[in-house]
Amino acid sequence: MPEGQPNRTKSASTLQSSNGDNERRLLEERREVIEEIFAQALSGNGSRTSLQDDDYAQLSQIRDLEYSRRESLNRRLRQLDEALGRIHSGLYGICSECGASIAEKRLAADPAVLLCIGCQAMNEAVVREFTL
Repeated sequence: MPEGQPNRTKSASTLQSSNGDNERRLLEERREVIEEIFAQALSGNGSRTSLQDDDYAQLSQIRDLEYSRRESLNRRLRQLDEALGRIHSGLYGICSECGASIAEKRLAADPAVLLCIGCQAMNEAVVREFTL
C-alpha cells in the first residue's frame, strides 16, 4: 500500500505488536542517549586540562563540538519523548502534517519520525528553496 494512504487491511493486534516493537526501540535509544548525555556531563573539563595557554583556538573548537553534540543529543531525546507520547495517545504512525499513515518501513528506519515521506519531501523542498 502506498505511503500516505490509511492502511485498513492490518489487524489491531498487528498494529499493537508493531507499536510495541517500536516503543521498545524508542525506549532503548532513549536510554542510550541519556547515558551519552550523562557521560558528556561527567567528562566536563577533563579533556581540557592538558591544553596549554596558547591552545585557545583549539579549546574553542572543542567547546563548539561539545556544544553541538550536546544540542544534537538533547534534540534527539525530545524527538524520542514525543514519539513515546504519540504511542500512548494513539497517534503514533500518523503524519503530524497531513494525518496519513506513515509507512512501516519509514518507522522501522527511524521510529521517532513525525512525517510521511510526502510531507517530508515537501518540507525539505521548502527548506532548500529558502536556503538557496
